[in-house]
Amino acid sequence: MTVPDLVTWLKQRTALSILTQEVLQNLAPKLEERILPANQTLVLANTPPAGLYILRSGRIESNTEDWQAVGLLPGEVINLQALLLNKPVEQTLITLNECQFWFVSALSSEALTK
Repeated sequence: MTVPDLVTWLKQRTALSILTQEVLQNLAPKLEERILPANQTLVLANTPPAGLYILRSGRIESNTEDWQAVGLLPGEVINLQALLLNKPVEQTLITLNECQFWFVSALSSEALTK
C-alpha cells in the first residue's frame, strides 16, 4: 500500500483520524506490516508496550481472566493509551484468527505527539 493510500485508510478507518494529515504522513512510512497466526498473544498485560499496532485484518480478543472479554476488529489501534501515558498494557490480547497488522515501535511512535 502506498503512503497516500495508507494515510487515507488510517483517516477513514481508525481512531487516528483525529491526527493531522502531516502527522499521519510522517507516521505512515514507519509502519511495518506484520502477520500473526491464530491463537497467539499479541500483547501481554502489565508489560511495557513494544509499540503501536493497527489491526488491518482479522479478529482479536482480550484475555477474559481479569476483564470482560472485548473483541477487536480491523481499524483498531492497539496500545495507543499505554504509549501516550507511558504506562504498562492493561489487557492481554490474543488473535482469534490470522491477523495482519501495521506496527510501529514505541520509539518511532513518538511521531504521534510531535
